[in-house]
Amino acid sequence: MQQEHVLTPSKITAADFKAWFVCLSAGLFFFYDFIQLNMFNTLNPYVAQAFHLDAVGIGYLASTYMFATVCMLPFSGALLDRFPTRQVILVAMLICTFSTLLFSVAHSIWIAALARFICGASTAFCFLSCIVLSTRWFPSHKMAQITGAIVTMAMLGGALSQEPLAHLIEYVGWRHALQIDTLLGLVLFVMMYFSIENYPAGKKAPELNTEPVLDSYKQAFKNPQNMICGLYTSLMNLFIFVFGAAWGSSYLHHVYGLDFTVASRITTMLFFGTIVGSPLAGYLSDCLRKRRLPMILGAIVSFGLAFMLLLRPSLSTSELAAIFFIIGVTTSTQIISYPVIFETNSPKITGACEALAGVLIMSGGAIFQPIFGIMMQSHWEGNFRQVGENGLPIYSGGDYHFAYIILPVMLLLCIWLARHVKETNCKLVWKDTTSSNG
Repeated sequence: MQQEHVLTPSKITAADFKAWFVCLSAGLFFFYDFIQLNMFNTLNPYVAQAFHLDAVGIGYLASTYMFATVCMLPFSGALLDRFPTRQVILVAMLICTFSTLLFSVAHSIWIAALARFICGASTAFCFLSCIVLSTRWFPSHKMAQITGAIVTMAMLGGALSQEPLAHLIEYVGWRHALQIDTLLGLVLFVMMYFSIENYPAGKKAPELNTEPVLDSYKQAFKNPQNMICGLYTSLMNLFIFVFGAAWGSSYLHHVYGLDFTVASRITTMLFFGTIVGSPLAGYLSDCLRKRRLPMILGAIVSFGLAFMLLLRPSLSTSELAAIFFIIGVTTSTQIISYPVIFETNSPKITGACEALAGVLIMSGGAIFQPIFGIMMQSHWEGNFRQVGENGLPIYSGGDYHFAYIILPVMLLLCIWLARHVKETNCKLVWKDTTSSNG
């Protein structure tokens, strides 16, 4: 048997550079869309004042985004299997930019909700289209690297939507800030228009799927790897979904007594860890020619760190920042799921399979954010705690700590899921998907 070389850098050719340039240009869509996804955390007080909303109203308005994404994902996969990827990306980018402008001028809560719904629908295309395009430009053994780089671009967009956006709002107001955001979208659209190509020159155009949509999804459901990888990625993302987007600052404030500003800086370390971890996980997976092993190790280390937070509620600020950063790094092995799905399915149904996984991934955020709150509420009621002057419950650190249990438990489940991932050795093995896993 011929021995494989691992961790050996290869020369970058003009074709390699072109492939990276095209796919990272498409990644600008993911970067921009991630700004829209995470900006609501910064916009909350301004939107509440503009539309006279309480916390429940804000919650419903925010949820329209993710609800639209989950609903649209199955259709996005079908469209990407049947239409040229470049055209799909550009149209979706225009829709996303338009929705941002619409939200900035909305004076009715229904128009604002419609704008967020449209923006969420476009999100169903951003990462999925980048993955499908990458399969046209990169060989299988480099898919994890490009996936990690694209996720890194998205995390940079998420970081931009926090403190930088807050400063911009202070200077020009939230409506004008969103209109500047719209101009950014148009600039990125022009860049993408002149940079994105469907496939390399001289390469035969990929065969588009002409089968009925339901047949594509039937095939996607028949391969258990799509469900396993989708669930693994969803649960590994829970620290981002639950702590990075909703409960992290409040948890650190009540459990560790930190100021909210300090707490928000610590939760930001999750994003910085993911920025470092995503390309690192992809590079190591491709160089080692292994998919399952890094996924197992990432889940084990993430569980250990999450369990440490559960047992040690007296950590220092620097220790918490380090733990959150490392959790961001280790949970980044979730990006390996995407090349596994590509390698274990027919290229004709790549979009459908990635969309199926995407539904599971986004549903995790939609489900576990309220579950965290429900667990807090159940613990509060069990201890008959006080209510504030406004009649709302006053939650304690114990209530937050009780709800936190769900995170290490789900990471423990990730270890089991990773053990059932089919090892592809970075090769296309989709013809063998009917065989047993492993």
